[in-house]
Amino acid sequence: MRMLKTIALLLGFAESSGKAAQNDNGQEFRARFHLYKLTLKSKAKNDAKQPPAIATIIDELNNLNISTATDSYFTARDETVSAEGGEAKETELTNWHENNKKLVAPTEGGKPSKYQRPEPTAARRVANQQINNLLQAAKEAQTDAGARLANAAAKRDAAHKALNQAVYAARPEDASGPMYKDTKEKGCGNGNRGDGDAGQRILADFLCLCTQTGGAETKCLATGNVEQVADASPHTGAATGWTTIKGKCEATNGPDDLNSHTLQEALNNVKNLIGRQAVANQAHSPYFLGKHSNDGGCEGTTAKNCINYKTQLETGAGKNPWVIEVEKAIKDLQEAEQIETSVAEAAYQLKQLARQGMNHYLAALNAPKEQTTAAQTKKSQHRKKQGMLNHNLCYLWSRTIHFFVR
Repeated sequence: MRMLKTIALLLGFAESSGKAAQNDNGQEFRARFHLYKLTLKSKAKNDAKQPPAIATIIDELNNLNISTATDSYFTARDETVSAEGGEAKETELTNWHENNKKLVAPTEGGKPSKYQRPEPTAARRVANQQINNLLQAAKEAQTDAGARLANAAAKRDAAHKALNQAVYAARPEDASGPMYKDTKEKGCGNGNRGDGDAGQRILADFLCLCTQTGGAETKCLATGNVEQVADASPHTGAATGWTTIKGKCEATNGPDDLNSHTLQEALNNVKNLIGRQAVANQAHSPYFLGKHSNDGGCEGTTAKNCINYKTQLETGAGKNPWVIEVEKAIKDLQEAEQIETSVAEAAYQLKQLARQGMNHYLAALNAPKEQTTAAQTKKSQHRKKQGMLNHNLCYLWSRTIHFFVR
């Protein structure tokens, strides 16, 4: 399945490359839009779910524990009703007893309950102790899983925040306001050396790739024009241009699910396109993303819709700020996924506890019925009398034989 998704992405990039003449930055645009789409998915993925197996195992063991419990626990949880406030407690224990009776009662068709109550034998007492031990172990595992999954949820939330920072970097999500620290040209890294304001957020880079400063951009999207964005702050037209960009590309193919692999793949696809549209004999080309001319400009005019990352790639961490945030998100997602996988594996192994509990229960259910003390005494006396009678008969028989032999 992963290979099929990779092939689909490559086919999408190949198609956009074939249209490069009329869609100059189409491939770059699609690769970047995959990152944006994954960011949107992260809003619904900042939680971690506990595997249902653990709760199911606890329910199973709890039912077996009640079925094999002592009479005092089965009827009243080994509790008594105090004189003060006893009415509420009495109601609570009555409900407890009624629910337990329903649990062990035969079905409507007259078949024995799955949890029918074994006879009060030593085997039942032993089974209850063993089942209770298993129940406590399962509850401890549930508590541990809850704490670990809370940590996984926190990491997913951190990943979402990092992706949000990568796309917007504290700018309005609808692009209503300044998109760059100064001019759009500086924000796109205009010039051979680029600029420190370039590569701050994915949204701003979208505008560098797909908008001009002197008129509508016609070559970024094959489906239509993108409105112009003013060079000077507050970069009038950014909100309108961003709305068009989002609207035109909702049908863009991309990863279906957000996980560390799809996010890493989307990031790699963007990074691999830096320097793809090289200009002959220009040393600055390896640092550019998008269409640029031989004078190194990314000023937002014809053949100059690009981003120059030279400053970012040659100084500091050697990465764009938004790349650093995406890598943080990937790391957080990897750690969250590892936790969730380990908890799921532990939950699977815990199923063995439920099987052990059922084995203990069945041993108690099928144990021979124990006799009462009175019955045992009566039977012992009967055996004693029977033994004496047998002894006397044997004596008489031996004497009779002796008489005739003599």
